[in-house]
Amino acid sequence: MENRAAYEAVKEGRLWVYGIDETWGHPDFALDGVNAIVSPHVGSETHRGKERMQCMTAKTVTTYPRGKTPELVVNR
Repeated sequence: MENRAAYEAVKEGRLWVYGIDETWGHPDFALDGVNAIVSPHVGSETHRGKERMQCMTAKTVTTYPRGKTPELVVNR
């Protein structure tokens, strides 16, 4: 999906959330007030690195729906 289209859909309420498996490199798309999950790309070179990133992502994805603020938030 094209990032601009997804951003606009979430911003306008046509899409509830947008998850992206990379860093957010779009300074003209402010994430304040937008339901977006931005996780690091899971392309590390070690088994342990992949495992830790997967755990961080799973923790973030399961924390937010329970009404809690995820530990790794970009725009606090």
